[in-house]
Amino acid sequence: AGHAGHGVWVRACDGVLVAGCRAHNNSAYGICVDYNDPTFRQQARLVQVVGNRCWNNDRGIAVGNFNATNTTPPVWGHSNPDVLMVLVAGNLCHDNASYGIAVSGWGLAVHDNLLSNNGLALPSGAGLLVNADHSRISANTVTGASAYGIDAGGSATCDVSGNTVTQAGIGMNCGGSTNLRVDGNVIQDCTSWGVVVENVESDAGGRTFGIACQGLALTGNWIGMPSISAGGIVLRNGPQGILVARNCFVGGVVVNCLSMRTDSVIVEGNRWNFVPRMICNPSAAGGVQQLVIPDIADSVMVTAAPGGVQSI
Repeated sequence: AGHAGHGVWVRACDGVLVAGCRAHNNSAYGICVDYNDPTFRQQARLVQVVGNRCWNNDRGIAVGNFNATNTTPPVWGHSNPDVLMVLVAGNLCHDNASYGIAVSGWGLAVHDNLLSNNGLALPSGAGLLVNADHSRISANTVTGASAYGIDAGGSATCDVSGNTVTQAGIGMNCGGSTNLRVDGNVIQDCTSWGVVVENVESDAGGRTFGIACQGLALTGNWIGMPSISAGGIVLRNGPQGILVARNCFVGGVVVNCLSMRTDSVIVEGNRWNFVPRMICNPSAAGGVQQLVIPDIADSVMVTAAPGGVQSI
């Protein structure tokens, strides 16, 4: 507690167990697992960070970093991970300034952590920051009014499933990701969007990751929209190869469920407020009877069209 740097710092070590610690009031991170070797030969492997409580640090727990060159300014990417095969499980991280947990590396398992009221001091702060490769992020509970609940921008070949996110500005960010599976998450009462997907993601300073989003599956998620100002899923600037399927949108209004700003997306089997089939009837627009089909719908039922359907 109370250090100018990190509370616990695991550097180029293998097989370290950090368990049952209380790390708080440190100017940097409560628990840090990372080593910026400029030669990329020394890394942390097979580290376990389990059952700890971290609060009032800049970051509660930090594992690895997303800087592929370990230089300043950074070059974002996955080519030289500083940590491999690390388990982060069962930790309680609350009231940390920037992030509750931030992870980057290869083969990470981030599971069953409770994160509350983190990231409130940073305009782009989050409960859980993920810039990982070939990793799994599952069964975490993230609460609080940070900018992001789970920020998984720039991740590759990861599974993000079974998490619960509530009260953030944006529940989950998946921008600039490749081959990411986002499945079975509960995203509730977020004030802006449940899920945001930018084609190319950037850091808090505006530097882009240089990774175009492709191969993203958003499936089986529950997205609760508390008001007309809150939306479900938005795809921006043309991410490619996107699947949006079997999601349940609850609350809000139908026009806020899904906004697709791309020409490469499959939409199937989604539901809004458990309506079995959406009813849409044509109305006058530009001198013709126009039928407007919401993005969320595979099909619609027309129940009244006295002037026919002249435009879709």
